[in-house]
Amino acid sequence: MYGCPSADYVFNVEIEDLENGRPIEGIRVSAVERGEREHWDESGNYYTVPYIDTLAVGHTSDIGRVTLRYNVFPRDKHEIVADDIDGAENGDYASTSVEIDINKESYEEPGEYGWYWGSAATDVTIKLDKKTSDE
Repeated sequence: MYGCPSADYVFNVEIEDLENGRPIEGIRVSAVERGEREHWDESGNYYTVPYIDTLAVGHTSDIGRVTLRYNVFPRDKHEIVADDIDGAENGDYASTSVEIDINKESYEEPGEYGWYWGSAATDVTIKLDKKTSDE
């Protein structure tokens, strides 16, 4: 039997203003994976190169919500990044990221033989702070 383990992830993200709790429209929300890739040069010397892969991306609605869905190799840590890309249009907010933990018990409907771990879903609220003048 050949295959690669995988799992589906669903993050229901809500973005709010830290100061007043109001939803923020137009925020780009991304699920990213950070790590290092291994390489060897022509002489056989080993080195690593950092990388960031974007797994899913969306933009918050007028009620400050977006859903990210993706399928990857099962993992217990997920990073969600929120970036204000429209500038002052909906407020001028500093970028932030949060780490979400998913444990083995979070998965629903796993497949046979362990290849498909199932799907895990969670709600995430991220509070953004206004940018300061030096950002």
